[in-house]
Amino acid sequence: MIYKIIGGAIFLFSSIAFGMAGAMRIKKSLSQTEDLRNGLQYIKNDIHLRNSSIGNSIINSSCVMVTELSKVFLAWGQAINSRNGNSPKDVIAGLLYEDYILLSTECKELILSWASQFGGGDKTTEGKEIEHIITQVDCIIEKQKDESDTKIKLYKTYGFMIGAIVLVVIL
Repeated sequence: MIYKIIGGAIFLFSSIAFGMAGAMRIKKSLSQTEDLRNGLQYIKNDIHLRNSSIGNSIINSSCVMVTELSKVFLAWGQAINSRNGNSPKDVIAGLLYEDYILLSTECKELILSWASQFGGGDKTTEGKEIEHIITQVDCIIEKQKDESDTKIKLYKTYGFMIGAIVLVVIL
C-alpha cells in the first residue's frame, strides 16, 4: 500500500511538472514574440537614424534582444554580411525552425516573407516594410496575450487533473 501511495505521489508531482512546463512554453513564446517586435523596431531605427546596412542593423538588434532569438538574429546578420552565396531567406529559414525558437508560425512566415524582399527597395521602402511587419507582430502579440492566460490555466489544470485521476485509480 505504501508503494502505491509513493508511486501515486510521484506521478501526481510529475504530471503537475509537465503542466507547468507547458505553461512556461506558452510564456516563453509570448516573450520571444515581444522580443521580435523590439528587435524589428531597433532595426528600423538603426537603418534610418544611423544609416546602417540591413546586415549590420540585424546584428546590432541582436544586442538588445534578451531571448534566444538574439542568437538567430546575430547568425542571420553575419550570414547576410558575409554574402556566402545563401539568400537571406534560406539563412533565416534554417535558423527559425530550431527547437528553442517558439515563435508562432505566423511570425515565422512574416520574417521569411520580409527576408525574401531584401534589397528590393530604398531605405524608405524598407522602413515601410518593417513598420508593416511591426504592426502585424503587434496584432499577433495582442492575440497571444488574450489566448495565453487561458492556455496557461488549461495546461496547469490538465497536469493536476491527470495526476489526481491516476492517483485515485492507483489507490
